[in-house]
Amino acid sequence: EGEIMGHVDLRGHNNSAIDHRALLGLGVSRHFRRQGLATKLLEFACGWANENRPLEWIDIEVPAVNQPAVALYLKNGFEKKCEIPDLYRIDDAPESVIRWAKNIG
Repeated sequence: EGEIMGHVDLRGHNNSAIDHRALLGLGVSRHFRRQGLATKLLEFACGWANENRPLEWIDIEVPAVNQPAVALYLKNGFEKKCEIPDLYRIDDAPESVIRWAKNIG
């Protein structure tokens, strides 16, 4: 009905030394959450990346407080690489970010 339910994108880098990695962007509109859409979007992105070499890794950053996203990436084979405290300041409050990666190669 013309309403955007969610989005997924893979962004390459402007550095040929890291052409084998892409940064994932994924989001689901609040009205459509908890219906499995994020899993379907993630599966689509991983499948596309797997078919489009030279991609071998998918990376993503997730706010540490976003527990549904943390669970999604854990469930789908992403590995926690690091947590960066106070990376962002939202409403003057420090927000930590977790960096995840998945090897698809």
